[in-house]
Amino acid sequence: MEEQISAARERLEGSQQRHHAARLKQAAAAADGKLFATLDFTRQQIEDFERLVARLREARGTYSKSELEAVKAQDCEPIGSSERSRIPELFELVRRASRRKLELQGRQQWLLANQRQAEQDRNYARKALDQARGNLLQLQAERLQVCQERYNASQEASQLASSAGLGSSVLKELCKQLRAQEGAPQVAKEEPQEARSQSRAQLWAGATSARWASFGSALWPKVRGRR
Repeated sequence: MEEQISAARERLEGSQQRHHAARLKQAAAAADGKLFATLDFTRQQIEDFERLVARLREARGTYSKSELEAVKAQDCEPIGSSERSRIPELFELVRRASRRKLELQGRQQWLLANQRQAEQDRNYARKALDQARGNLLQLQAERLQVCQERYNASQEASQLASSAGLGSSVLKELCKQLRAQEGAPQVAKEEPQEARSQSRAQLWAGATSARWASFGSALWPKVRGRR
């Protein structure tokens, strides 16, 4: 019966661990998807601004060419009043195009800086996720080791009780008394996650050793009485 309970407990812990690992993978995939969507949107904005800057550069080149042609025409014939009135308008268009170009260049630099920052944040988040995953695997390994030690101690206690001629009811009663005597380990809230995991594993291991040491102390008088 004890073996079936231990096996069921191990299967339950394994299921919980697999479920937690699956949730971590799902959260990491969702974070990567959001980050990739943000990077794609930023890249599209940069491409749109680059195309707009190229069109403005072409427009500025056209205006410069028309201005040169107007200057050449001045040598051939006098400038009319209507053409002279367009000169300030052309200068204003060129000034606006230059200012717009500077604004777009500043916007492009800002978008590139945001893209670099997003990539850096993604690298930091991935490192933190890998570290948390490593801590989780270490905690799982420690818990499995503690469960294995408890199982081995239970088997040794069963063999000792069988060799002493004690029945299963006596063994169950002793185990029940030991469970009633032991208390749940408490961990300080101020400790970090990694230290909290290690302290919990050490307390479990210590509690297990103390439990089976007490079991041996309680079992020895009964064995000596049988002899």
